[in-house]
Amino acid sequence: MDNLRIAVISDIHSNLAALEACIDDSKMLGADRYVVLGDIVSDWHKPNECLNIVRDLTELVIAGNREQYMKNAPEMLDYWILYDQFASLLWTYRQLTSKNLMYIRKLPQCLTIATDKYRIKAVHGSPFSQTELCYKSAGLSPVGEWLEAIDEDILLCGHSHEQWKWEKNGKIAVNPGSCGSHFNKRHCAEYAVIELGDMVNVQLRQVKYNIEANFHALMQSDLYEKAYDWTLINYLSMVRGENELKEFLDICEEERKKDPFAGSGPIPNDIYNKVFEERFSEKIKAYLFAG
Repeated sequence: MDNLRIAVISDIHSNLAALEACIDDSKMLGADRYVVLGDIVSDWHKPNECLNIVRDLTELVIAGNREQYMKNAPEMLDYWILYDQFASLLWTYRQLTSKNLMYIRKLPQCLTIATDKYRIKAVHGSPFSQTELCYKSAGLSPVGEWLEAIDEDILLCGHSHEQWKWEKNGKIAVNPGSCGSHFNKRHCAEYAVIELGDMVNVQLRQVKYNIEANFHALMQSDLYEKAYDWTLINYLSMVRGENELKEFLDICEEERKKDPFAGSGPIPNDIYNKVFEERFSEKIKAYLFAG
């Protein structure tokens, strides 16, 4: 029997151009099946188009934390309307068709996939939490515990927007990176191809596409007006190859601690906008609008 090639895509974040690039590359490599690890929507401007493609591409799809936000949206709208940090989520939710909202609501949080020789566990963050993060800079130390916690041979997980693979005691964990909100220096969409035969062969793929033209298209959309700061910082992250969004939110939290009246919960708009203007606007101009 021929080897089975499975393309694993995660963290698309409504980036249609990146998704199409990954699918085209996977077809060139002869992918037989597809697994999508969630965070299909938000941050870029093509949520319905990405959902339509994923829905037709494969039934092996799980919800990420962004899909969970969409499931919880009716209870969260008051917060989303009031706080600028949620502008991208609010815009995305209001764009989704009823068919796609229904599709999102039915997505499971994890899957077990059986092949002739292997069993695969698909999660978004970790086997323990949809939002658990694990970074190479911290040594990927939790991954061994994740593998010990599952009965399957292979663990697929996303969420951290980092590509990596980890092997322990005959088991393999794979993070395909982020298709649509990638932080690599090559400005490439990320995904993985896993070839299953007598051995398990993992290719961590990085695919070129026109990220600049894609962002100019986003700037023509209503998302750019509604979530101006968030979209700019997200794009800056992708251009620099570093997670500027995490740094932005961390600085907002530092500023909140200095304000005895800021409280907990969502970031107050005055802090959110102050951090953007004082710490990120000049950096964005230097990287994105120079010349």
